[in-house]
Amino acid sequence: MESEKVLTATIQRSQKKERKKMFRQWYMSLSQADRRSFCKDADVKQGTVKNGYLAIDPLKRTMPRPESLARMVIASRKYGKITLDVNAMRGYFFDEVVQALVDEHDEMHGTERSDH
Repeated sequence: MESEKVLTATIQRSQKKERKKMFRQWYMSLSQADRRSFCKDADVKQGTVKNGYLAIDPLKRTMPRPESLARMVIASRKYGKITLDVNAMRGYFFDEVVQALVDEHDEMHGTERSDH
């Protein structure tokens, strides 16, 4: 029973990691024309997506407004083989940033987490 819990926890952590990078991978998989159309449909500027939302370093990302996130999730239904979901967007724009801040703190103070 304990090994099942460990396996379940491992799978959940793996799924969370995949969700966190989902937006960047999804957006980059679109053709240039689809990227333009997606941005138009979601009412976000391409420059904002490219320069603010796609930053590799989570601490340099711009956080979209909730309305923008909702429009991007809805607009994603037209493009690509998969669609974005609220959990994936939250993971990419919020969870990953918070984790980067915790990691930065731990590095500065010499502390480590055992569940990393």
